[in-house]
Parts: sequence; structure tokens; C-alpha cells
Amino acid sequence: MFFKYKNKILITSVLTILPLFIGLILWNILPAKLPMRFTFEGTVDEYAPKIYLILGLPLFLLVVHLICVFASIYDEKSDKENATILNIVFFSIPVLSICICSFLYAYSLDLLHSLNISSLCYGLGGIMYIILGATIFKVKQNSTFGFRLPWTMNNEIIWNKTNKLGGYLMLVVGIITLISTLFINAKSQFILFMILNLFVVLIPCIYSFVLYKLLQN
Repeated sequence: MFFKYKNKILITSVLTILPLFIGLILWNILPAKLPMRFTFEGTVDEYAPKIYLILGLPLFLLVVHLICVFASIYDEKSDKENATILNIVFFSIPVLSICICSFLYAYSLDLLHSLNISSLCYGLGGIMYIILGATIFKVKQNSTFGFRLPWTMNNEIIWNKTNKLGGYLMLVVGIITLISTLFINAKSQFILFMILNLFVVLIPCIYSFVLYKLLQN
């Protein structure tokens, strides 16, 4: 199985650690410490030595990436025929690595001084939900992606209905999150985003369990 995907594994692994090489190129012009944590208002409240973030963060994400990839391609229940799922598994961590590290470098070089950081983060979260919501409709039963509960994994009808509902909810949450970045402050955005996350997780889980009980009877 490894040899079937070796080229894609190699390419995505290189993409994951690409920010490491960019960080080394920028080493002399980057400050000694880079931002590690932001407040609700988008200001930095904790810094870390740049060696930890330039070297440590991409390497950590590489490990996470490889664990996700190998867990997916060697999982017997993984939907390997679904190219969308495989692309999400292969490319989500590399994209995340490039986005996070690029943001940290740009912020440290004062290239984002006029940008609202919190709105940017929540906006990206909204886009992520829209992409996931548009994708989850077509997903067959698998152990990698979707609402994986005992009763959804054992019943294709429950799986399809639950993921369809989850997809609609993700689309709605994504749109609401994007709109909210234009009108409410950072702290309110955080509270709203957390509440919406709960809805996305809890409603499909409760719905699937009720459906499971109804089908049992």
C-alpha cells in the first residue's frame, strides 16, 4: 500500500516541512522570538524562541501528517476509492503547516499590522467548515472522515442521513462564521464559534442515536 501512494506521501511531506526551509532563509531577519499565542483581540500574549517554531512546528506537523496518512491508507474501512477523502487526508496538514508558519513569519516581520488577526482566523475557520460541509455529503462509510459512531459505522442508512445533516450544519456554520467576522468583536466571535461548534457535533450525534433507536424498534 505504501508504494501505491509513495509519490503523494513524499510530495505532501515536503510541503509540510517547506516552512522550515523558508524560516531558515528568513532566519537573520526574523526576531529572536516569534508569537506563539494570541488573545481574543488578536494581540500576542506569549512568545517562543524562533528555533522552536521554525524547526519544531513543521517537524511536529510532519509527524502528525504521516500518522494520519498511514492510519488512513492501512485502515481496512477507509474509503480509498474516494479521491476527495484521500486528498483531504494528504493535503490538510501540509496546507495547515504552510498557512500557520507563513502567518507567523509575516506577523513577526510586521507585514500584517493593518489586519484584524482574530477575524482572519475565524474567517479561515468558516471557510474550512464550508469545504468540509460540501465534502461530507458524498462520503461512504469509513474510519477516517465523517461522523464515526458505533451506530453510524454499523448502518449505512444512519451513516448517510447523519453525514447529510452534518454537512448542512457545517455549511450553515461556515456561512454564519464568515458573516460574523464583519459585524461582531473578537470575543463575541469566539463565543459564537464555540456555540456553533457544539451544535455541529451534538445535533448529528443525537439525531443519529434517535434514528438508530427508531430503526431498532
